[in-house]
Amino acid sequence: MEYGTMVKVSTITLWNFFALIINVIAFIIIYMKASKSTSLKAFFLVQGSMMIWLVGKIFKTVSPTVELRWFFIVVYYFGICLLEVSFLDFAYTYYKEKLLDKKIRVVIYGIALIQFMVVATNPYHFLFYSKYGFWGDDFGVLFYFHVVINYTFILIGMVLCSIKFRKQISEKTNLEKN
Repeated sequence: MEYGTMVKVSTITLWNFFALIINVIAFIIIYMKASKSTSLKAFFLVQGSMMIWLVGKIFKTVSPTVELRWFFIVVYYFGICLLEVSFLDFAYTYYKEKLLDKKIRVVIYGIALIQFMVVATNPYHFLFYSKYGFWGDDFGVLFYFHVVINYTFILIGMVLCSIKFRKQISEKTNLEKN
């Protein structure tokens, strides 16, 4: 392995490992300090999916074989697919203070399951990764659909969280003024 490649692998691994440690610390602090609610339980699923994603990224980066690398890419995308829907689910629960309707939950988690199945079965159709290898990848057409869905779910979740957060800040400010 070339020195430049070793530096890249080390840097990527260290940043992801650092992010994983911060995630675990945040998970513990939030659990200890937050009131036990439905939105907290939903947030734990978000945290768990981020941990799956980060562990997959770390092991994908340091995998010694292409087969092991592929396995961890699948784990990595499982975390991503779970993250997109768990964040949307959490955001709605935080915003409305109640769970999403069961039918909507089935639909969004079903979309994530389909996305994951596309990644996991890529060696049979090459529509997510058009070319896959140890040193590099080229993405296929379904990767871009995945990205649009992923960011749409996360963007909607961010909007819901920001609306609720602003409302909470406003309420707190009004209480302090009185």
